[in-house]
Amino acid sequence: MIDLQGPGDAQLFALSLFEAAPDAILVVRANGTIALANHMAERTFGYAREELIGLSVDQLVPLPQRHPHAERRAQFAQERAARFMGELDNLNALCKDGSLLPVEISLSPVDSSMGRLTVAIVRDVSRRRALESELRYASSHDALTGLYNRAFLDSVRSSLETDKNVVGVLIIDVDDLKRVNDAEGHAAGDSLIKRASQVLRAAAGPNDLAVRLGGDEFALLLPGANAALLDATQARLYAELARHNADHGGRCVEFSVGAALCDPGGSMASAMQLADHRMYDEKRRRRQSRERAGAGEGADNH
Repeated sequence: MIDLQGPGDAQLFALSLFEAAPDAILVVRANGTIALANHMAERTFGYAREELIGLSVDQLVPLPQRHPHAERRAQFAQERAARFMGELDNLNALCKDGSLLPVEISLSPVDSSMGRLTVAIVRDVSRRRALESELRYASSHDALTGLYNRAFLDSVRSSLETDKNVVGVLIIDVDDLKRVNDAEGHAAGDSLIKRASQVLRAAAGPNDLAVRLGGDEFALLLPGANAALLDATQARLYAELARHNADHGGRCVEFSVGAALCDPGGSMASAMQLADHRMYDEKRRRRQSRERAGAGEGADNH
C-alpha cells in the first residue's frame, strides 16, 4: 500500500513513476522545446538528458516530415485534445546517431505553472514492427523456398484477371520427387525442391511472380506477356536448368513445363488448368521417350 503523507511525498512518487516508466516521456513547451525527459527518453533517442532539455522536439522527427509535424503540433496546441497511443500510424523517430526508430506516440495537454505543456509518451515498436513484417512475409511466402505461396497467388488473382494486359502462365512440376522422398527421405526431396526454386528465380524476369503451389508444383506468372515472351521464358527456364545441373554435381534436377496465356478479363484458373494439362502431356512424352530409349538400348545389348 502506498501512503503519501504530503505534497512532497506525492511529488517524489510522481517523479519516481516518471523515471520508472517503460516508455520514453517528453514534456514539451508550447514553443516545441523539450522541458523534461525521463531515463527511457535518453535510451530511446540516444541523447543525454542535458542534450534533450531545450532541444526542439522537431529535431526528433525525420527531415522530410518536420514541416508537416510542425503544422500538426500547432494544430494540437489549438485543439488541446488528447491523442491516444496508436492513433497516429507509421511514425518514425530520428535518433541522435541518424537511425530511424519505429514508434507510437500518445499526446496529452497539461496546464501548469510553466504554461501550456504537452506530455508525449513515445513507445519503441521496432520489435513489434519486425514481428509483423515477419508474419506478413510468412503469410505470403513458402517457408522452404522463399517463393510466393498459393495464398499470395489467391490474393492477387483478381487483380491479374482484371489487368488490361495478357498474363503468361508457366506450370512447372519437378520430376521423380515422390520416388526421391520414398527412397532417400524428405531431406533429399526438400533439397530437390529448393534447387528447382533457384532455377525459377534465375529464369524469372523482374516483374514475374514465382510461386510454389505446393508439393512438387510451381508456377511462373508473367504479367504483360505474349506468346513470343512466353516461349522465350520457357526456353530460358530450360537453359537455366541445364546450367544449374552443370554447376551441381550428383543428382540432376528435372522438371516438366506447360504454358498458357490468360487474356485480359480471362480466368486465371482456366489458364493455369490448361498449362497444367500441357505440363502433364510433356511429362508423359518425356517418360515415353525415356522408355523407348531404354528399350532400344536393351535390344542393342542382345
